Amino acid sequence: MNQFEDLLIRFEKHFNQRHFPADPSTLYDPGEYFLSLGGKRVRPVMALMGNELFDDLHPDAFALASAVELFHNFTLIHDDIMDKAPLRRGKPTVHAKYGEPTALLSGDVMLVAAYEQLNRIDGHYAKIKLEGAEREKVLFEAHIEQLKSNPNAGKLIEKERRDLEQSIAKIQQDIDQLENNLETLNDCIIPI
Repeated sequence: MNQFEDLLIRFEKHFNQRHFPADPSTLYDPGEYFLSLGGKRVRPVMALMGNELFDDLHPDAFALASAVELFHNFTLIHDDIMDKAPLRRGKPTVHAKYGEPTALLSGDVMLVAAYEQLNRIDGHYAKIKLEGAEREKVLFEAHIEQLKSNPNAGKLIEKERRDLEQSIAKIQQDIDQLENNLETLNDCIIPI
């Protein structure tokens, strides 16, 4: 697994680009300004680390991490308005620099950009992982049936059977979680 700092560098390389069109600049530049202020980027790096718990980093993880960061920044812009905060990360807040109406719209545009990042995610990858887990479960179940039919195998086989049953239970939890994640992802995807 990569270290936090390594993932942060990789995320910054992916994320530090223009996220909005150039025109109309009065709408999009305030959002670009806010993103240029930086931040700790803990949330997107945690999303990347979550991917690494199960597999090598997949390009979809970067789209998800970007969505998380854009959504977080959307909330910060609106939070600054509600708190009437003059500064964020030592720089003028969007509403202090551009006015409240522009800041509200910039936050809303950032929310739309977060959803656009979610739309880039290819659900095929998650489905492949789910199918692989389901195949493993079937193989484990078949192996347990073989063990049950061999009464001469004794205690060693009984321990292996318990271990396999625990593995099946864990795989089933993973399958259930993947299915739940796919449903959540499908609920979040907005056709463009």
